[in-house]
Amino acid sequence: MSVPVRAALIAVLMLVSACGGEEMPAPSDPASVLAGTWVGSATDAQAGQIAFRLVLREENGQISGSWTASLSPTAAATGSVSGPAAAMPLVFSLSCLPGGLGGITATRDGTQLSGTYFFIGCGGLDQGTFDVVRDPVSGAD
Repeated sequence: MSVPVRAALIAVLMLVSACGGEEMPAPSDPASVLAGTWVGSATDAQAGQIAFRLVLREENGQISGSWTASLSPTAAATGSVSGPAAAMPLVFSLSCLPGGLGGITATRDGTQLSGTYFFIGCGGLDQGTFDVVRDPVSGAD
C-alpha cells in the first residue's frame, strides 16, 4: 500500500471511530464545585463544639466569601474568606470582625469539606477542626 493511500485510510479510520461516540465530559472545575453555602460544625480549642458556615464564590480562579461561627445561641463570629480556587489542599486566608486574622486548610471529598483552621485575635475562637457539607437547600450562591 502506498504512503498516500495508507495516510488516507488512517484518516478515514480516525474519523469513523470518532463518529457516534459519546463526548467525554469536561473536567470539573474545582471552583464551581466549591461555590455555594457549606454548613456543619467545628471543634475549637477555646469555644468547643460550634456551628460553622462558609459561603463561597469563585471569580477568575479565586475564591472569596464569608464564614460564620455560632459561639452560642446569641453570639457569633464572622469574617471573610479568600484564596486560590485550584490549590489542593485548599488554603484560604480568613479575616474576622473587627480585625483578627487566620487561615484554613481543607480538602474536598464530593460535597464535604473538612480540615483545620486557626485564628489570632478573633474573640472566642482559637484553632480547631471543621467538617461542612454543601447546603442542599441553598446550593450554589
